[in-house]
Amino acid sequence: MNDKGVASDEWEVLRLKYVFSMFFVQKIIWSDDVAEPEEVAYVKEHFPSDVLAALHLTDPSIFPPLLERALSVLPSALSEDDKLQVIGLCFGAAASTGTVNPGEVAILQVAAEKLYLSNELLFEYIQELLI
Repeated sequence: MNDKGVASDEWEVLRLKYVFSMFFVQKIIWSDDVAEPEEVAYVKEHFPSDVLAALHLTDPSIFPPLLERALSVLPSALSEDDKLQVIGLCFGAAASTGTVNPGEVAILQVAAEKLYLSNELLFEYIQELLI
């Protein structure tokens, strides 16, 4: 257990989910080379600094090895629902400006692929989010 009462394996998976999500949200935001105010607000809302501090994710130098670990651990550590939750978080960044462009969809496809989710499931989920 860590100091928050969470089992260490669960805590590590949570950290890895945050790193994975932050990486793909960043890719989505910068896909058009402009960080719109709505996108910046989305990041601040979904990745608050106090949560990042609690997860020990404030040092940028730890992100590359954690992302590598996330890519190898998360596909088998997460349930399908947890994977879709991560995709939903990434989709939220894409939709935060009111439109989703093809470059953002391509990044969502890569994220889904890295989590071993099919394109069919990805697009079914996106359709659900749009309803």
